[in-house]
Amino acid sequence: MLATGIARGNFGLALGAPGSVYIAEWEKRRVVLAHRGRLRTAARSAAGWAPSGVAWRAGVLYVLEATIHQPGKPDRLRVRRIGQGGDRVLATVAAGGG
Repeated sequence: MLATGIARGNFGLALGAPGSVYIAEWEKRRVVLAHRGRLRTAARSAAGWAPSGVAWRAGVLYVLEATIHQPGKPDRLRVRRIGQGGDRVLATVAAGGG
């Protein structure tokens, strides 16, 4: 077992560097890195967003985020790239043509 004490509402896992796993914690709006039995926050989602998927490749973390549903507002998805060059949104899409 790599870690305990993470939120129950988790949406994605990704293998990172040897011995590490990234966990998308929807309920806590963050991505956690589990390594050697320890947890650390690798990324936080902005207000109104939460991680629904995660991928890691060659030192770069990719986070799929979804808006937290609000009646009357379109739901959106976006992909963030987090690496040495900083944190930037690569793409955003809206549901329902909004």
